[in-house]
Amino acid sequence: MTLTYEESVRWTEYDGTRLHSNESGSGPALICLHGGGPGANAWDNSQYIVDGLARNFETILLDLPGYGRSDELPSIEGESDDRYYARSLIAFLDARGIGSAHFFGTSMSTNGVLRLAIDHPERVGGLVLKAPASMPSWFTPFPTPGLAALFQFMKEQTRDNMEALMRAFVPREEFFRQEMVDVRLAAAARRPSARRSGTPVNLLGELTAIRAPALLLAGRDDRMVPFEGVVHLLGALHDTRMHVWGGGTGHFPEWEHPDEFVELVTDFLRSA
Repeated sequence: MTLTYEESVRWTEYDGTRLHSNESGSGPALICLHGGGPGANAWDNSQYIVDGLARNFETILLDLPGYGRSDELPSIEGESDDRYYARSLIAFLDARGIGSAHFFGTSMSTNGVLRLAIDHPERVGGLVLKAPASMPSWFTPFPTPGLAALFQFMKEQTRDNMEALMRAFVPREEFFRQEMVDVRLAAAARRPSARRSGTPVNLLGELTAIRAPALLLAGRDDRMVPFEGVVHLLGALHDTRMHVWGGGTGHFPEWEHPDEFVELVTDFLRSA
């Protein structure tokens, strides 16, 4: 049976802040996050894999504060994004009575997951990190074509600019769908701005403290986050393995290769 958005919605409240999630399955908790930019949310990011993951895990597709349908969480002055999101994840776990969980972070959200693993290792099981943001790239100039498209959309939120952004996410024509443009455009209209911190994030010097096992995932032709940045994590983290999809795969391998994605993640987390 395919899970629907409406039947899986759940709200979690703490300190006057409501966080939105879609949930299914039973077993160890697996919290699936999303990337950044206007319109980003966990359901659109992971709906293609939730049925498969829910066979073995309590699968929680969580909108971080300020994204999707979740409320903004009050910030602490000078707080970087990684600490802001790690703090929100701890508050979510506490509100739900979850001692520890596996985490699937993607792009922007990987920094919050890594910070959580550094500062609160007892709350983290396995880490699945796809297209990790803020990792240095040796060969790709900044901004990447995808980030350039994102910045253009943030300046002028038109459908043409959203289509350019979505084509950067999904570069292979056979996987691109016009409805993706409309869905993300509607989500961006509900939330036209995305939380941004002026405090830079650089975690490379702290990653050796992480002992949680990590699965690193990337698309060879990711136009948003260069895949070679994953290699920095491969060398810095204590217990890692990596899978890179070739053949033109972009920023959303969970859309292009859902069955293989679920199999990789499930096998990894069941042994984590």
